[in-house]
Amino acid sequence: MNNHKNLKTIVVIDKEEAFCASLSKVFVPGSFVVLRAQTAEKALELIEKSRPLVIFSDTDILESYGFSILEKIYSGYPSVSHILMSSGDIDCYIPLIRKYNISNIIKKDSDITAFKTDTYIRSLAEGVIFGLEKYFDKCAIKKEHIIDYYQARSVCSAISGHYPGKGALFLEIAVDELISNALFHGVLQLTGIPRERWCREYRLNSNDAIAVRWAVDDTKIGVSVEDPRGILSKRQALYWMDRTSKLSCEKDEEHGRGLHLVRTLVDRFIINIDSGKRTECLILHYLSRSGESREKPVLINQLGNCLPNQVNIT
Repeated sequence: MNNHKNLKTIVVIDKEEAFCASLSKVFVPGSFVVLRAQTAEKALELIEKSRPLVIFSDTDILESYGFSILEKIYSGYPSVSHILMSSGDIDCYIPLIRKYNISNIIKKDSDITAFKTDTYIRSLAEGVIFGLEKYFDKCAIKKEHIIDYYQARSVCSAISGHYPGKGALFLEIAVDELISNALFHGVLQLTGIPRERWCREYRLNSNDAIAVRWAVDDTKIGVSVEDPRGILSKRQALYWMDRTSKLSCEKDEEHGRGLHLVRTLVDRFIINIDSGKRTECLILHYLSRSGESREKPVLINQLGNCLPNQVNIT
């Protein structure tokens, strides 16, 4: 076997060659090398030799060998980005990825370029996870800093106006949820205070303003909502995405339900976290419903360590 330690390597744990071959085609030749392991034992050997930046694991092969391999990978290579691929219902695997601290799971299909998979994987591999400009021409991106709810409503309407048809309402609801979460839960920490008081009584100073960016091209609309605190953690986000948790019965956790709602309303919902510094919630939504995927991936990325004062959710 060739030594790949000095190359940008992706390891695919999968019995079938098709996905590995498709993944190889989406990258510029020489930028990454994609290696495949067909068994759990071979996967651990390959990971040790190649030290990959990203690992893809097919849930079918994990189930056949037992999910304990995930513990070995995470304990031995905690900094490696790990993406699960499922042919079944993605939501059924959310409790599993919570257990093994994996925060990316995608639908396994033949067209892996559907939402610029190569761009997303490269951002994980290089640790450059933030920014709408990865998916749009930088010159096309508009930006506004939000300091109160009235301004937030105006921006939500402006963004949804770019989307054709009835789907504009769903997009507006999703953007409103993200801005409200960033403004009132992320920065002001108003969890438990009735929502009707927010617009009357609270306003941010300019240093704490919520940065909202949006752009449109021929195929999709993108929105990025970023707060300057980075209070949200990967573990919290996974907890709130997990419908098997007790969250759905807890009235005071409305901001968590908001994250779940956004994922159901849009085609791609990505959460990027730099602990204690900033949190970005990023939406990619197709203009044509032919680009829609019924199976919504879970895409949560975190740099650094969790803050000591973050809520410990188990």
